[in-house]
Amino acid sequence: MNQEIDLNAFREYGFEVYETVTCGLKLVRGHCEIHVEVVPGGVLMEIPVARLPRERKDTGPVFQYLLERNAQMKGPGFFGLRDGCIFYRTLWRSGESVAEVARELQETVERLGPKILNLLSA
Repeated sequence: MNQEIDLNAFREYGFEVYETVTCGLKLVRGHCEIHVEVVPGGVLMEIPVARLPRERKDTGPVFQYLLERNAQMKGPGFFGLRDGCIFYRTLWRSGESVAEVARELQETVERLGPKILNLLSA
């Protein structure tokens, strides 16, 4: 993975960079951990935002909020659900630097994460 992504670019944007066995790279900045993986067609980046509560209370309001946010197409990624966890994800192909897109992902989740957590705990 190091050969395809400039790790120093992430460090310049303030990320701590860790190589992992499970997802390739893990970037940490602020309260966010970004999983980075080179895949066919680009670089997949995803942030675990919140785990859904085990006791299935009404998750309708949080899902409605996530659908509305995705429909607005604001920010570099979209919200998705996998294995009982809400993720914010994007597939970087080209254009902006991959490190800049990672920073935008992190800033978006730092801004919207508290709203999502509030909806889950309501």
